[in-house]
Amino acid sequence: MAPIQLKIPKTSQKQDEGSRWTIYHIEVCFPNNLRRIVFRRFSEFVSLDEKIRPFDDMGALPNLPSKSWFQSTVTNEGFRESRRVALQGYIKALNKSPWIEMGEVKSFLNLENNFDNASKESSLGPVEWMQLFHECKRDLHASRVDLLSKKNSTIYGQKRSVYNAKRSIDLLFSSLHRLEQMNAVGSGEVFRRRDMLDKLSSELSSYQKLMRNLTRPASPPASSAEVTASSSPGSPFKPISSSSDQQNSLRSTPSSNRVLGKNHSQETSTTRKLDNVGLYQLQNQVLTSQDTQAEALLPSIQRQKEISMAINNEVIEQNAMLDDVAHGTDKNRKKMRKTKDRLRQLG
Repeated sequence: MAPIQLKIPKTSQKQDEGSRWTIYHIEVCFPNNLRRIVFRRFSEFVSLDEKIRPFDDMGALPNLPSKSWFQSTVTNEGFRESRRVALQGYIKALNKSPWIEMGEVKSFLNLENNFDNASKESSLGPVEWMQLFHECKRDLHASRVDLLSKKNSTIYGQKRSVYNAKRSIDLLFSSLHRLEQMNAVGSGEVFRRRDMLDKLSSELSSYQKLMRNLTRPASPPASSAEVTASSSPGSPFKPISSSSDQQNSLRSTPSSNRVLGKNHSQETSTTRKLDNVGLYQLQNQVLTSQDTQAEALLPSIQRQKEISMAINNEVIEQNAMLDDVAHGTDKNRKKMRKTKDRLRQLG
């Protein structure tokens, strides 16, 4: 399902046989600027929450506002407004959660049967397509920066970023196919945009790989007992205790008991304090840091490639225009020669 925005801008009241109740106007905004209003009562929110709540083990959804026996949204405007704000926060949190894909939620928002038709009927135009593409690319780059700077360290936030990027890319692919069928853009432009989407998909795959590498817990090469048991009696590896403080810090023992790196590199103040396992862990940390820096350079390199390809396309177009001008000049030269010949004959 394509990314949408949900909000409750206002409420209204209905009356039937002497009974009055409040209706909440849920505004569903699609990425192609299409808007739809869904009308729901508070009891329908309660029914939906009862279906979702058993699956919400992490507490991603806020609690619904409680009912009151002493206040009514029909007569109390302040109470009605506070409930509208609370329900708006609820559906916004629901939109950011995995439960937005549930069939019950789609039915609640009237998206189950007619969402695909609505998105196809009002597919992204050429300008909207480019806007969504740049927005998706910008969000993916921001997610990568947040991941590297540890600002988006929660697994839920990382998966949410991947999910939003996948939905946007799927919408871009389907909209581009529709634009091609409608001949809204030329064949060369379709090829260029398809290549842009392939690169964006590659960036998403690279982000997912980086996310897995950074979230995977660093494991030492082997426990000290295993190293000692698997080595010979004269092995340079010393037994290592399995205390909990060694899981989050490097092994710090005098380097006189270490043989790794002694004969191949100069000792530093950092490595001099480490034993064999500690040096191995330090090397892993350095390699991980280098991989992270290389991953951070990938978007810049890809942008440079896109700029170079755009310049190449522009040069090709300019060369074609120059060829047309040269061809026209040749035609005019031939016409001038014929005209001069005729003037000589008349003279």
